[in-house]
Amino acid sequence: MPLTINRFAGTTSIILAFSLPVIIERVSLSSHTVQLVVPDQDAIKDRYQREMAAGSSPQFPYWSRIWPSAVAMALHLEENLQLVRNMKVLELAAGLGLPSVFAARYAREIVCSDYNEEATDVIRMSAELNGLAGLHTAVIDWNCLSFDYDPDLLLLSDVNYEPASFPALSSLVLHFLERGKTIVLTTPQRLMAKTFIETVSRWCVHQSEILVKDTNGIITPISVMELGAG
Repeated sequence: MPLTINRFAGTTSIILAFSLPVIIERVSLSSHTVQLVVPDQDAIKDRYQREMAAGSSPQFPYWSRIWPSAVAMALHLEENLQLVRNMKVLELAAGLGLPSVFAARYAREIVCSDYNEEATDVIRMSAELNGLAGLHTAVIDWNCLSFDYDPDLLLLSDVNYEPASFPALSSLVLHFLERGKTIVLTTPQRLMAKTFIETVSRWCVHQSEILVKDTNGIITPISVMELGAG
């Protein structure tokens, strides 16, 4: 079925699935500061605990915070603007969408997606906050590739955290590479992901490491890989 893209609209004109309090976090890059809408973490934790206590099995809201891999992705794109300038860009499993919010200043069009509708609502808030009319959202489960959007560049930030998903993720990478697309992948250096990284490394045309420091001073080494078929 065709991919349904939510063309940018002000948050006041749509009904949002996400209704918890939010804060604004500012991520300072060399070129400019990105303002990102972030769910209030106490509210997220409280809701999760209430859902667990009620006997449901909620998925842990990993999407609701800024991860080091997303920061590293934004930094890499800032240093390599040719990857996004005037390009059509798709970000999968975007969470809060920091790389897309950064790159939307330069890309021809960006579709920033996640399988969680609440995540895409929050991304849309960030698009409005930063005045990014070229950033659109879509709800996509990357296990299903039945969509018709044809990007120049695919962004994958910290997607390789569940070993059971590695075969499907490898197939996704191959799907885009066979169509001549460029992929930028950022990942923490997890031992359990070694097999997946070895699989995709055969298409690696550039690799580097970025050290990302969080607000608590903790430094996380992030691997950055550009993948290409040629």
